Amino acid sequence: MVNGARRHCRCAHTFMNSDTDLSAGLDRASCRFGRQFHRSLDCRMLKRLLSVLFAATVWACGTTVAFAADDELHMGLLSLALSADPHAYINTGVRELSGHLYQNLHEKNPDDNKPYHVIKSSRRVGERGWEFHLFPGEINTNDLLFTFCRIKNYPGAGSPFATNIESISDVSLKGDTEISILTKEEEGQFLSRISPIPVLKAPPHWKGNYTGGRCDGQFAYDRADLDNGTVAPGTGPYRLEHFSEDKIVIVRREGKAVRKSPWRRVVQQRLSTEDAVRGLLAGTVDVIDSVPDGPAAHLATVSSAKTVHGYPSSFVFIQLNQRPTSPFV
Repeated sequence: MVNGARRHCRCAHTFMNSDTDLSAGLDRASCRFGRQFHRSLDCRMLKRLLSVLFAATVWACGTTVAFAADDELHMGLLSLALSADPHAYINTGVRELSGHLYQNLHEKNPDDNKPYHVIKSSRRVGERGWEFHLFPGEINTNDLLFTFCRIKNYPGAGSPFATNIESISDVSLKGDTEISILTKEEEGQFLSRISPIPVLKAPPHWKGNYTGGRCDGQFAYDRADLDNGTVAPGTGPYRLEHFSEDKIVIVRREGKAVRKSPWRRVVQQRLSTEDAVRGLLAGTVDVIDSVPDGPAAHLATVSSAKTVHGYPSSFVFIQLNQRPTSPFV
């Protein structure tokens, strides 16, 4: 609700990067907003808000109004990321946080379908070979090798990204911007498989060899060190200032960032639905992600809060029942 009347928002999806005009990009591709957000910000602020919620993805109303001057965002969320280690988990919270702190290996601008970081181009070499050229910048080929090795040698139960690199047999570096990878067998979708992997900068003087499906490089960056900010090997638009199970604070990195970072500082707090509604009314939070229908209707009458409705993203896996006594197909 906006000023007592329902305002219909056409949503759009775009990737944010330093070379893309956000206001123009928001009108180009339609989508369905995946969650319900209740906030005290006006509709034009939603463009900036959701860039923080969904990292490289912007979900926003189709208006193109200049951003306000606010530089700090406070969010009340039902759940937060379990870790600041991008290779520890693959759930939604970690993916959203790592999207601000790190760059994924390969992403394309939806406006022109051209890659804008880390991998600039790729080509097949024979049946099992791949050759990649990187954009010159903060990330080099040794960082990619380190990232593959870190995932391969992740301690404990391993990294959920292990399946993304399981087909790699050998990795060869050719300078800072060219890398060759040989897979164990023909892998036509190899680039798609490794694209979502967050890349970490290798420690100074780190060296490793990836041959025969194994890497002898030393594992680096314990999860605890990434969570407490002792090390910061990311090249994303934000850096971690504070991490705990109840509160996460990220701060915009100075200098060139791969995606636009509309807020200087973002604070995420884990709050119950009731506490989040109270915080919204008190003005201590700007946005909350879970509002029952009753409070939502009440808030619309007693405050300037706006509600965005949508459909959650979901994945349904259907498998045939193969039990011999099953009455079903």
